[in-house]
Order: sequence, then C-alpha cells, then structure tokens
Amino acid sequence: MYIQSFYKMLSAASGLKQPHTLAVVRADDEDVLDAVVDAQEAHMANAILIGNAPKIKRILDRHGIDWSVFQIIHETDDATASQTAVQLVRRGEADILMKGMVSTSTLMQAVIQRQTGIRTRELITHMMFLQPAGQKMVCVTDGGVNAFPDLEKKKQILEHAAQVFQKFHHEQITAACICGSESRNLKLQSNLDAQALTDLNPYWQEKYHMTVYGPVGLDLAISRDAVERRHYPYDYAGQADILLVPNYEVGSAITKAMTIFANARSASIVLGAKVPIVLTSRSDSVESRLTSIALGCILAS
Repeated sequence: MYIQSFYKMLSAASGLKQPHTLAVVRADDEDVLDAVVDAQEAHMANAILIGNAPKIKRILDRHGIDWSVFQIIHETDDATASQTAVQLVRRGEADILMKGMVSTSTLMQAVIQRQTGIRTRELITHMMFLQPAGQKMVCVTDGGVNAFPDLEKKKQILEHAAQVFQKFHHEQITAACICGSESRNLKLQSNLDAQALTDLNPYWQEKYHMTVYGPVGLDLAISRDAVERRHYPYDYAGQADILLVPNYEVGSAITKAMTIFANARSASIVLGAKVPIVLTSRSDSVESRLTSIALGCILAS
C-alpha cells in the first residue's frame, strides 16, 4: 500500500496478516493503555505490559477492559522495567519495543548495552512523522537521538529514512537538507554537509530513487508557493518527504512548532536496533501513540 498519510498508515497496520507483539515499558498510564488497547482492537498488535501491575489493572478496570487478556509484568523501577522489555525482545517474545512513562535516556540505555542490549552495527536514528491539516505527511530526522551528527552519520540517517519511504512504496523520494539559508557559507558545517549530501545524488537515485537537495531553508523545503516566489531551481523543492535537520535542537524545534502551531498529527519511531522502538513523548496524545504503534508494526513486518 502506498502510504502518504496517517490514515493510510493506520489502514496498512490494521491490514497486516498477523499482529505484532509490543513490550511496553512503564505501561501504567491511561493514555498509554488507551493506545495499546486501540491497537489490539484494530488487530495491529498484542502487548506485554511492564509497570505497576495493580495500577495497570485499575486503569483497565475503569475502562471496562478485561486485563486478563494481557501479559502484565509488575516492575516499578524504570531501569529494571526497561531491561525486562529488552530481554523479552532478545528472547523473541516481543518484536516491537514501546516507551511508556519512562525517560528516553533510561530506555535507550537498556537498548544500547553491549552485552544485554539490542543494538546492531547500524546507527540508531530517530524519525518523527508529521501531518499538518490538509497537507501530506513529512518526516523530520534526527530530532531525538543523534544530537550533533557528522557527515557520515547524516548519510546513515538519510538512508534509514529512505528505507522507510521505500517500505511505504514511494516510487520517488525527496529529501531536503535543512539549514538556516540556501547560501553556500563555508563557515557553517551544516551547509558544507548539505552540499556534500546533495553531491551524492547519483548514489541516492541508484539505491533509493531519492533526490536530495540543500542547503535549503524550511520554507523552500515544504512550500511550493515559497519556491515559485523565490525562483528556487530544484524540481522537487517545496514537496520534501524527508527533512534532514543539522542537529537535534533544530529537529526538536521544528516538530514541536508543527504540533503546537499547526496542530500536526505525529508519530515517532527509532530504527537501528534489532526491532523498531516506538518512542513517543510522555505528553503525547492517545492518537499519536496509536499512530506510532501502527508505524512500528509496518516496519516490523
């Protein structure tokens, strides 16, 4: 299925042949459990709930949900709960990891442990998908894991994002390297990196059917009106699928601005470990958590 919207993402996840299994770290929260229950009712995923078991059962009871259909593991320590979930993945009992009411740093510390974690040789990267009302879905990366990536890491971040859009059955992918402006400023490493990634277009086209351009400002990456007014020369400008940000501060600012000021729907995922990691903010809505679960299910298939 060609996926260019959150509606299509949810439909694709619900239509999978077999539901996946989530290991949910610190599931003792109403919004987390609402999303997990919705995912189970949509035949996307079953869940193993790790957290304060009495609280989990009380929440499910209040909603009239039979908690006996879930495997519940009582653990109130965040670090131990994270390690427990990672061990479930290592044993093949879960194929998606989901962050509940635990900090990202605590969860990822369990993920990247050399002897007991689930990291691979690939770079671990974060992708946030956003869809403002009336517009297409766009991916911002990396706004959550790699704080100040160098050129080689940016290349790997782009490759992960391209692989996701290939899984979404996009025949042509467009990626914009976001900078403060389009000027070739030799004093700014982000501009130099953007130009170097753009120079690799023969590679991007051959391997991913992807066009990369930059350095470019955010307006010229997502607004066709801005492209026409400023006579920006790139054919695919103004309609980027992927926004590669120079650092996590820019990525975090863009995603929060889009969700707060543009009421954009969102979904977040981390790739590069042995399984997809659903990595939403503890303040995210039930809808955002459910869409993130859907994204994880598609990528785990």
